[in-house]
This record gives sequence, C-alpha cells and structure tokens, in this order.
Amino acid sequence: MKRGGAILMLNDGYKDILAGEGVGNPEEMIRKEGAGIRVLEGGRGRVVSVALRGMPGDRMVVRKYEHGGIFAKVLGDVFAGPLSRSRPLKELRVSALAAQKGLPVPEIIGVWVERHAGFFWRGYIYSREIPDAENLTVYLGRKERKEKGGVIRAVALVLRKLHGQKIYHGDLNAANILVQEKRDGIKVFLIDMDKSKIISGFREKNGIRNLIRFSRSVDKMRLPVSGSDRRLFMRAYFGPSLPEKKVLKKCLRSYHLHSLGRRFADE
Repeated sequence: MKRGGAILMLNDGYKDILAGEGVGNPEEMIRKEGAGIRVLEGGRGRVVSVALRGMPGDRMVVRKYEHGGIFAKVLGDVFAGPLSRSRPLKELRVSALAAQKGLPVPEIIGVWVERHAGFFWRGYIYSREIPDAENLTVYLGRKERKEKGGVIRAVALVLRKLHGQKIYHGDLNAANILVQEKRDGIKVFLIDMDKSKIISGFREKNGIRNLIRFSRSVDKMRLPVSGSDRRLFMRAYFGPSLPEKKVLKKCLRSYHLHSLGRRFADE
C-alpha cells in the first residue's frame, strides 16, 4: 500500500484488526500515551507496545529505526540507500525466512518506509510482542549463578540453529535476546534482525565471529558471566565437534585484541 512517498506493508492476517489504528501514521502512533500504551525499555529511541483490538492479551510492538553511536546526533532516524535494501524490508525478509526454518523470532505484522529527500528513507516496523519476556541482560542480572545454566544452554542451542540455517545476526548482543520463563521451561527469542544477513556459503568461521560479537556485548555490558558459564555455552553450541584449531585461534586472537583495546579505553 502506497501513500505519497511512503510504503505500508501489512501481514494479511492483521489488516482488518489494524484498520483505523493509525498504522499508516507511525510517528503519531509511537507518541501516543494513555490506556493500552506501554513504553518499552531498551533499544534506541522510543519503542511502544500497543494492545491489538479484538485480540485480548495480544500486543504489538512499534519500533522506529534510528542510528546509534556517533551517527545518532547527526542523522537521527534518516538512512541512506534504496528502499528495496532498507532495514525494515530486510528485517521482514530475514525474519520470514527464520520463522519458516523454525527459529524463534517475533512475528512481523508490518513495515512502514518513507522516502525522504530523494535517496534517504525513514522507517518503522510492527511486530507481535512476546508476552512475559525480558531481555537476557535483565534476566542474567537477577538470577543466581546456579540458575543460569538452563538459559545459557538455551541461547547456545538457538544460535547453533540460527547458524545452521546460514543466518548471521548482524546485531547479536544480550539485549537482542529475549527470555521467556514458563512452567514447561525456558524459551529464548532473537529480535532486531534488521542488520542480519543470509550467507549462502556460511562457514564455521562465520558462526564463530558471530559468537565473538555476542561475547563482546556480554563483556561491554559487564554481565555476571563466569568462565565456567562460557565453557558451558561453548559445549552446548558445538556439541561433540570442535572447530579447527587454526580457525578458532584466529577468531580468538581478534577477540583478545578487541578486549585489550577496551581495557585500555576503560583505564
């Protein structure tokens, strides 16, 4: 659906439910306040959860794409490039494939992308909220050491499956892993797939590099993860097989160089 310079794409199963809910004007929708609106913590900018009309207990997350780091103040929510390669459409494609392969990712309800000043764009994504879940950073911070084994194994197995499907998560960090704890066990979900990519020639070293990225986030966030926790993770991820020593050694060298640089920066 096109409106002016904007494109709105909705999951067919939600078109009637979202009629009249303002999904064609996400800027206004994300700033709503009042009953049925909940502001979510984490991520960049304002992220809200809204109740889905006619679906008691179900909610939709509205997330705006924004730059982080040094680009945040300069570019804010404006990105460059063709619409066909914009992050909302990329996340839609990768998430759809991941779900098709049985990976635990949120259901994408829709995306909104608007052309801005020619070669630039702004965008939003609508996704089904995962109920009673918290990100891994929060979860690990409130758990005793002896209670962490289950979630560490669960995360390792999901990432193993992700890489087995040749998907590289471009923003793999503890805040982008959700944990849902229920009576029948722990489930983990992967979110924010907009920087992710499908690598047709996915190799062992691609997976290891993705794990190193994840490990960096754990260090940066100073999460309470011990050496034995890391060994448990590696055993669950690799199973009985270990990567070639030369591949593992090269990847670990890059990780240690990163860690050394970070320690100097912290002093």
